[in-house]
Amino acid sequence: MKKTKPISYKLMIIFLLPLLGLAQSKRETLETFDVDKSPVITLDVSHAQVVVTTWNKNKIEVKTTLSSETLSEKEASELFDVHEVKVLGNSNRVEVSSANNPGVRNFAFIQSPKPPKPPKPNAGSPRPPRPPMPPRPALEFDFDYLAFKEEGKAYLEKLKQQLNSTSFKEEMNNFRKEMMVWKDKFLKDSLKGFRSDLDSLKIYVKTFRDEAQDIFQDLKEDYENSISKSAVRKVIEIKVPKSARFEVDLRHSKLEADAMKDLTAHLRYSDFKLKDLSGENSEINMKYSTLRIDSADQLSLNLVYSKKVELGDVNKLNVKSKMSELSIKHLRDQGLINGSYGKLFIDAIDPDFSLIDIQLEKSTASLKLPENIDYRFYAKSSNSKFNLNTDLDLKMSKSFEDVIYTTTGQTNDAQILSLSANYSTVNLD
Repeated sequence: MKKTKPISYKLMIIFLLPLLGLAQSKRETLETFDVDKSPVITLDVSHAQVVVTTWNKNKIEVKTTLSSETLSEKEASELFDVHEVKVLGNSNRVEVSSANNPGVRNFAFIQSPKPPKPPKPNAGSPRPPRPPMPPRPALEFDFDYLAFKEEGKAYLEKLKQQLNSTSFKEEMNNFRKEMMVWKDKFLKDSLKGFRSDLDSLKIYVKTFRDEAQDIFQDLKEDYENSISKSAVRKVIEIKVPKSARFEVDLRHSKLEADAMKDLTAHLRYSDFKLKDLSGENSEINMKYSTLRIDSADQLSLNLVYSKKVELGDVNKLNVKSKMSELSIKHLRDQGLINGSYGKLFIDAIDPDFSLIDIQLEKSTASLKLPENIDYRFYAKSSNSKFNLNTDLDLKMSKSFEDVIYTTTGQTNDAQILSLSANYSTVNLD
């Protein structure tokens, strides 16, 4: 039987040395603040993962962890300085902030060529001089205004005969011909100048396009190089009192929280998950982001191209949307929903609701209407398709090109559901 020779420990160490140099590097910081009953937390971060939890203490604790599994200890230390999270605060306010985009920090040092200056008119060649005007005919006659005032038409007939007896008519015809020649030459020369301007403009556009491609290529290469070198994971863990209020500006980040109150947030290319939102003054502005809130008391949303917005149980809601997708599991009291939606879902409207007003533009919507109650219903369809699968006793009428649906019989005016759709598809169940 063939025996294998044991591998030398020295040889193993040689092979493992590069891996040892790339062991996980980590930097942790911890800041703690004694705060009043209702402190404000300002969170302004990018390219980070943020976790917020509440506790029964009048303290705010901020723990930041920067880590890397692909960089050497020296490289990681340098990049940790770049990715540093700043934490400042007092008993009333705590601010947590990071660099806008440290991963592309080298953009400011790219020595890209400046765009060329637009050419001046006729940059290629001087505009040709205007041709000289033909000489005016030497006309010698006197117009006697007093005689014209006394004789009127008779004086004009005398003047006409006088002019016909001279070379006036012939000179005017010659002058007219010379003016036509001058006009043709002037237009021809002007057209040459315009073509010269147009050629210069075409050259400028091509030059700018070529140089712009070089600039964007430099930016792309620098971005890819910086991303490959950074590879830093940024985690921010925050513990706050339950009464804390938040001001959030999130970019290219993820935020998870179990509870917040009176939230003001701006999200861009970010993901936000929240279990409970309390208070009467919460507003979230979103662009290209995702959102999930399990329960909210009162909330205003401004959605721009946000494809996944999920709300659980909401008491009062005000939404404006531009081509976003919104789903609501349970709308309890009031809902003002306006804008364009790729998809809008309302799974349930509470029987005790007071006001629902929905205005749709180029949208697709599915609504589950409340049952076994008498409420005032009004819907207007403008260039839209309504699929009605409801037990409501509706009356249909037309106003110009619009189709109007209203409830018949006695209704409760304290509960109103109004729906307006333009170039949309609406499913009512």
